[in-house]
Amino acid sequence: EYFPLRKEVALKKGFGWRDEVLNSRPVSKDRSWDVPDNIKEVSDDILDQVFICEVSGKPFKLQKAELKFYRQMGLPIPTKSPKVRYTERQNKKSKRVLYQGFCDNCEQKVSSVYPESFEGKVLCEDCYLKVVN
Repeated sequence: EYFPLRKEVALKKGFGWRDEVLNSRPVSKDRSWDVPDNIKEVSDDILDQVFICEVSGKPFKLQKAELKFYRQMGLPIPTKSPKVRYTERQNKKSKRVLYQGFCDNCEQKVSSVYPESFEGKVLCEDCYLKVVN
């Protein structure tokens, strides 16, 4: 996720690699099975349904625990595959960058994930521990 490698580089370094295996069963791209927007109208039969991701075009199925979660939270059935949803969540995260700054209490030099434009307080470890203890 943070330091992706190409297959050749990973294998050269001695890392394991697993190619994505596509399901060999034919999948109908017929979307005639309309899924209700309201999760209360969705029956357990949906677990037998194969969906086509609206982004990647790849097939995916819902898991029983996933359907249970959507029902508990009142969420509609997703139209994107789990892999696409995961990638979208990862892209929303802040980048893993450390900024150099100073503690707002004692002016000691600190490394922080917050840029200079951050409006909150950034504390060194000692000042932070004094505040929380």
